[in-house]
Amino acid sequence: MTFIGFSKKHIKKNKKKIKFIFTGGINTVFGLSLYPFLSWLLEPLNIHYLIILMLCQFVSIMFAYLTYKLFVFQTQGNIFSEFLKFSSFYLSIFLVNLIVLPLFVEVFKAPIVFTQFIFTFVVIVLSYFWHSKISFLGNN
Repeated sequence: MTFIGFSKKHIKKNKKKIKFIFTGGINTVFGLSLYPFLSWLLEPLNIHYLIILMLCQFVSIMFAYLTYKLFVFQTQGNIFSEFLKFSSFYLSIFLVNLIVLPLFVEVFKAPIVFTQFIFTFVVIVLSYFWHSKISFLGNN
């Protein structure tokens, strides 16, 4: 088997994982861009960074659900059920984020945006397992 044949076989075998990584990259860039953009945009209004975090969380969840459903898992399952499972992951992550972000910003004096970048990286790793095993399982 040639390298190209091996590569095609490997890509076909892991198509969903590759799509997940690609789509996750798009979602991550969107989410990571959204927080600093809204922080900058809303700075003149003196909106607390946790309120901005909540707004970003809502918009990012909607965007991610649509991209994963339409481009990665392409499920025909119950939208409401899928979305509940999907969003429960992010609600849990969000609640942890509400503790971690102020802890690092207020106690450890870490930069807000840097802390959020690191937290987001951890979410990326955890999200594949949750979505492939819970959110979209059995709906293909």
